[in-house]
Amino acid sequence: MTMKKTRMLLLALAILLAGLAGLLVASMAANFSQRAPVVVARTRLLAGTVLTEGDIEVREVHPANVPPNALSSPQQAVGRRVIAERLPGDILTADALGEAQTFRLEKDEVAIGVSVDRVTGLSGLLRPGDRVSVIGVIASAPANLPLAAPAPPASPPAEGTASAPAPEFPYARIYLRGLRVLFIHHEFAYTPPRLAPAAAEGGLVPVSSAPARQAEGGVVVLAAPVTPQPITVYYGSESQTRFLSPAEVVALLNAVGKIHLALDPMERSDVEAYGVRLFELLPSPVLTQTQTAEQKEGGP
Repeated sequence: MTMKKTRMLLLALAILLAGLAGLLVASMAANFSQRAPVVVARTRLLAGTVLTEGDIEVREVHPANVPPNALSSPQQAVGRRVIAERLPGDILTADALGEAQTFRLEKDEVAIGVSVDRVTGLSGLLRPGDRVSVIGVIASAPANLPLAAPAPPASPPAEGTASAPAPEFPYARIYLRGLRVLFIHHEFAYTPPRLAPAAAEGGLVPVSSAPARQAEGGVVVLAAPVTPQPITVYYGSESQTRFLSPAEVVALLNAVGKIHLALDPMERSDVEAYGVRLFELLPSPVLTQTQTAEQKEGGP
């Protein structure tokens, strides 16, 4: 009797374990059968691509493999711009896409690009629609280039010696004001860092979680008028007004000098700029000698 009861208990335990195993397998099968729709890249998508229906497709993946902010329908992606390159099969997320930038030119304007780096382009702070001033820096300008302030007097050359060529100094001036920013390359535009999405337990996140790195340099496109406008040039205390095309001025400065963009305030005042040469930031040798002589005469 005891042996028979033992066998019955073992049989019941075996049946119970088999039932539990069956429920576990069924639960795992149901879990693995779960699917969620996601939008993926059908082909390689270069940065800056504006998505069309032919660039994407919808696939079914396990919910554990769906990253945060993943797109689930083509309508969420079509017409938007790819911020960073995507490879075939990559899941597209909302923060991996941006709005397609559009701009409008006035009848007298052209779009012209200028090369900038993090300093000259305000580290990507600019946004389309901003107004900027164009500061041109010419690396080697003659020292006798006329400005509002006269150059310090030079010592006359000794007899029998040839006159030395005029020294050259970097020169900077605000040439244009109020130019409208049209477009900023996506790799140069500032993007705030974001937290990396946590990978689902037991699964992989199929998109890069690292924030995009801002490029060291980039291109900013400005709207510049073509019709010549008055630009004042100073000769000591005298001034002349020249009529120059802002578009041509920007192109020349970008080719032979260096352009710094300065963000204009919303209410800009037209304060005149005179320009500055490097030696004007340095002590005058004549003034230094005079001060030294006065100190000697005055004593300690």
